[in-house]
Amino acid sequence: MRRAAFWLSLLVGAMCLALLLWRAPREHLLSWLLHGSDASRVPTPAASQLSPALARRVAVGAMISPARTIQLYSALFELIGQRLGQPVAVVLKKTYREVNEALLRGEVDVAWVCTGGFLDLRQGGRVNVLVVPQVKGHTTYRSYLVVRAEAPYQKLEQLRGSRVVYSDPLSLTGYRLPRQMVQNLGFSPDEFFSQSFFSYSHDASLWAVRRSLADVAGVDSLVFDFLAEHYRDEVKGLRVLAVSPEMPIPPLVIGRWVPDSERNRWQELLTTLHQDPQGHSVLQGLGIDRFVLPQEGMYDALP
Repeated sequence: MRRAAFWLSLLVGAMCLALLLWRAPREHLLSWLLHGSDASRVPTPAASQLSPALARRVAVGAMISPARTIQLYSALFELIGQRLGQPVAVVLKKTYREVNEALLRGEVDVAWVCTGGFLDLRQGGRVNVLVVPQVKGHTTYRSYLVVRAEAPYQKLEQLRGSRVVYSDPLSLTGYRLPRQMVQNLGFSPDEFFSQSFFSYSHDASLWAVRRSLADVAGVDSLVFDFLAEHYRDEVKGLRVLAVSPEMPIPPLVIGRWVPDSERNRWQELLTTLHQDPQGHSVLQGLGIDRFVLPQEGMYDALP
């Protein structure tokens, strides 16, 4: 027993040393530490492996960790499939780019995408916004820069030389906005922060800050607030240092190859889901009030 504990301690120590000494391998190692074992337990079949009887495939980017994504979103899309009378398969993707590529290749028909990912996706002209979620009466969200509660930082400028964890290269709140906030101070983000890496989910970024693998994380305000309300231990010992301006919320999009009649059925179902008890319960579990139709030009003025 003591020998096993010794070798385990040695392994953990070696990992920590690798994080300090190796830059490129560090990112892969951190990714494994943050969610590698988590992801390995989640069934995420490729589109080609799914039964042909499945009428529609829905992709969800890992804005939160893979296991929690499946836990939270599977009930929603299972209910949608029941109400539509056609099977709906959830296809989980690790990165926002993988979600975009699956849509552009027609491997999935509907996707819940990050707002930053949608900026790239819409250039292909292959999708339309289906609906947007309304959370606490709003269809906007922000980027939070989150640090440990005991950290000495009191304003954004004091983060110079710190270590930052981003969620995904296409993330608006987890990458683009935090970098823009630094640029607004007159600094290059790559020079402002001493180290940076990607966690590939917002809750994993928070975990990295709590475990002192990073000093600051750029995260989705919706994710942070949801965790603070339902999973308080995951934000315990953390505080929000800076907040970005409001941005349009991550939308659900649908491929333009889906017939208009079917797209209209999806929209009608989603926008009325909050009106029945089962649908209301599922939405509550996701922290969503209801789904609404997008406003004209809602995503046109993004940074």
